[in-house]
Amino acid sequence: MILDQDISVPPDLKFSSLRAGIQSTENYSRWLGNRYQGSMSYLSKEERVIKINDTSLLAEGSKSMIVFLLNYKKHTISREGYGKIASYASFKDYHKFFPDIIDEFMIKNELFLNGYKSYVDTGPILERGQARISSLGWVGKNSMLINQQLGSYTFIGVSISDLSLDSSFVPSPDLCGTCTRCIDSCPTSAINKDRTIDSNLCISYHTIENRGAIPKLVSDRMGDMLFGCDICNDVCPWNRQTKESSIPQVQDDVFSNKMKLEDIAFLDKESFDLNYKGSAIKRATFEGFARNALIALHNTGRDEIVKESSKRFSDLRREQAALLLEKS
Repeated sequence: MILDQDISVPPDLKFSSLRAGIQSTENYSRWLGNRYQGSMSYLSKEERVIKINDTSLLAEGSKSMIVFLLNYKKHTISREGYGKIASYASFKDYHKFFPDIIDEFMIKNELFLNGYKSYVDTGPILERGQARISSLGWVGKNSMLINQQLGSYTFIGVSISDLSLDSSFVPSPDLCGTCTRCIDSCPTSAINKDRTIDSNLCISYHTIENRGAIPKLVSDRMGDMLFGCDICNDVCPWNRQTKESSIPQVQDDVFSNKMKLEDIAFLDKESFDLNYKGSAIKRATFEGFARNALIALHNTGRDEIVKESSKRFSDLRREQAALLLEKS
């Protein structure tokens, strides 16, 4: 079956398809070999790597993979004293609503015979690589998938179908040219010239995935960042002229400027769960989020709160405060 490009598609969604099967994972293996995954050991589990190598193993009877890009670009306003969060964390967790958009698309357009299986960051899939192979863009120097129309502020989802779909590969041209703004703008030099990210240096990794204290090499350069980092996206020229998303869930700015830094520094699990229910910020855990707030407070000259928090708590906050207040 030829995947009809005349299918009615919302303006903030793009899609393409490729055959399920054996894929080249040389770059991924090299990335793991360099230990750029930081503490995310699950990324190198044998079962995961096997399925990454052969996407036909992801679902019974799988023949095709449909790759989706969803535009989430939006303008967010940071207020002094509240810290900064990545724009995708300002609205409800996309893992909750993006799968519904994919389901509606698959069912409406009958893109399966007996069934399909969809993933949004939840499966052993190299999403950016699959999007590149299916001609949805190129992997930029910031390691993000860049689409000429949508830029790099996109979520990537996939659906594995038991229907054979046409999948002629016409690679997208690499349009980064000589630009190195993302590399030059990264505060911690986490972006490698081979278009990979060293998680050990990445602010986004440390504020979200790291479950321990953040080393001073990184924390000193975090400013007032609380969750994630958009710098390498913000400076990319391909995001200048792209339109903001019209998706209702994205426009709902429910988690921006939710709590002040000093309140987050003394956060308990109950308050965290209450205030950030349904948010991607939950991934950081309440201790991690409070740790990030201490770093932001330290970097904005409010060590009195850092000291008070370290006295009150014996968890990760005390460990991070000790690093922050350590005299060099």
